[in-house]
Amino acid sequence: MFNPPAISANMLWHCSIGGTCLYTINLCAPSDANLRSIPQDEAIYLLEKQWKTNDEQVCMIFHEMVNAHWEDHLKELDIRHVDQGDTVSYSF
Repeated sequence: MFNPPAISANMLWHCSIGGTCLYTINLCAPSDANLRSIPQDEAIYLLEKQWKTNDEQVCMIFHEMVNAHWEDHLKELDIRHVDQGDTVSYSF
């Protein structure tokens, strides 16, 4: 993900793939699909709701969930995300 989105005031994120994707992340009530994209300890942290909106760990978890969703779109297009050290590239 090149420009990670900010967490909105209502704690919701809607996929920006215009009109064709209805995927939503609700940090206050994450779906099973949202939680599958992150490690169990992070899911537990999120579900315990002992955090505030500016919590750095929540921001990290949110970005992981968004990134996992974007990677699903890339897979659908047969685009592969490649990490090579400090370099990220995409192969078709």
